[in-house]
Amino acid sequence: DGIRDIGVTGVQTCALPISKAYTVLGDAYRAAGKDQDALIAFLTVDLVYNTQPESHAEALFNLAQLWEKAQNPERAMQAKKDLESTYPNSPFIKMLAGGGKPS
Repeated sequence: DGIRDIGVTGVQTCALPISKAYTVLGDAYRAAGKDQDALIAFLTVDLVYNTQPESHAEALFNLAQLWEKAQNPERAMQAKKDLESTYPNSPFIKMLAGGGKPS
């Protein structure tokens, strides 16, 4: 039990930097035109580090754009809905509506 508690605490302590690292990695892949790799990076944030609001909102924003670009409108719509319902005050919602690009 003690080992498990230490492991969980360690993961929670490190989660924010790791989630941010994956969003930066996704941005770098997007800039390099490697959309498939960017999708994987942002999906990692969505599925593994989704308890970190800032990184998760950014990942959902990017996923909505990347899924649309990949001609997968169903997944793009789901990412957009998840962003709007989970983070209704996120600036990424306005950026998505305006076709904004990640900073």
